[in-house]
Amino acid sequence: EYGLAPQSQFPDQIHHLEKAWNKMKTLAEKGKPLYMLGRSAGGQLAGVLAAKLSKVEVQGLILMYTPADLVWGYAHPGNPLVLDSRAVLQNFLGGSVHQKKELYEYASLNYLATNNFPPVLMIHGLKDELVAFGHNIRLI
Repeated sequence: EYGLAPQSQFPDQIHHLEKAWNKMKTLAEKGKPLYMLGRSAGGQLAGVLAAKLSKVEVQGLILMYTPADLVWGYAHPGNPLVLDSRAVLQNFLGGSVHQKKELYEYASLNYLATNNFPPVLMIHGLKDELVAFGHNIRLI
């Protein structure tokens, strides 16, 4: 589990997940591949942690309806009748994209996915009203 905003702000959640990942590595059978799975915000956090580690430690990611580009997501919010996604991002990152652009980029997988990034399976519905499918397109 990771701390929720606004009590915990990013990157606190990455530190929480890193502790859990390190514990899981000690429990895993030696030589067995380890994968991460996350959905929605959990997928975004798993991706940031995977980028921080390496594809030696994380053999792959399964991301389900994951906000991969928080800068783009702030500019293209979901349906406000369902959720005020800009307010969620501001609580999560401690300000607007204009105030905290570097932090928004650090929390965005498409800024972190390099040659060292593990393979990714993305699962996302085309009519998602909270997290736009465009996040997947931007990560490709």
